[in-house]
Amino acid sequence: MTGPSPVPESSAAESPPVPQTRLVPPTSPVASARAQQKLVWPNVIGIVCIIFATGGIGTGLWGLLAPFIMKGIMLGDQRAVMQRHPHLNLLLAALALLLGALLLIGGIALLQRCRWSARVLMGWSMLKIVLGVINLFVQLMIQQEMWQAINTPGSGTIHGPAVSVQSSMIIVSVALGLVWVCALPAFLLIWFIRPRIRRDMTAHFHGNHPSITAGNAAT
Repeated sequence: MTGPSPVPESSAAESPPVPQTRLVPPTSPVASARAQQKLVWPNVIGIVCIIFATGGIGTGLWGLLAPFIMKGIMLGDQRAVMQRHPHLNLLLAALALLLGALLLIGGIALLQRCRWSARVLMGWSMLKIVLGVINLFVQLMIQQEMWQAINTPGSGTIHGPAVSVQSSMIIVSVALGLVWVCALPAFLLIWFIRPRIRRDMTAHFHGNHPSITAGNAAT
């Protein structure tokens, strides 16, 4: 009689468990495009920038053409006031036109998801605040001179209730003008320094942006 056949050692020993690998789908251009479409704020801010840029370009063009168009409409005293600052008005109008063009470039670049659009818009914001404050006080100075020329062309002084009315108008004009000038630039400066916005631009925008990359490495 023959005994039971020995069991092979290979079958007797338990085979080691096979590690399970988790399959991760590769990132495709379609998935990246869908992720970009989920970002709504570049479209909103880009359109707002383009609208304001159009207004800024129109304001600059009007400032360049207004002295020639209004020359025959103004009264003699008003024309004399405008002629006191011809080069300053043209310079401010030209700068407003250039800032409007810069904002337009930044808004279009933001719609196209370019990382350098943040740098352009932040630079525009700082220049806009400085130029806007200067332009505001220059226009107030010209309005005050016109007010005096209209009311008292002989002596150049204003008496009675007109003084309080003029002072109130100047205060209101300065307050509203500062709010109008600084609203969008201050918003853009605060918006683009937020860490979440920097991460969004690094992940979903294209193009090099040294400042944003440095900010993400620091955090």
